[in-house]
Amino acid sequence: MDGKWGNAYYGTDALGWLIEVAAYDVSANIVFLNGAAFDPQPPLGTGETRYIKLKTLDEVNDASVIDFIRQAANYDGWK
Repeated sequence: MDGKWGNAYYGTDALGWLIEVAAYDVSANIVFLNGAAFDPQPPLGTGETRYIKLKTLDEVNDASVIDFIRQAANYDGWK
């Protein structure tokens, strides 16, 4: 799904939308729509959503990023 500002949303039929990716000129935010339930929580954001900011493509392979993505699949997302 392409959001209002061209953001990409990822999820499953069963769980709903789990992750939003917002790309900017010098960074990208990976927003976990159920991130408040994570342990540990992603460091940025308020309410139910939490996010991380990536400045290089190599950061996608960081163990904490992979863990957050795996945790996203363990909770219901936005339906």
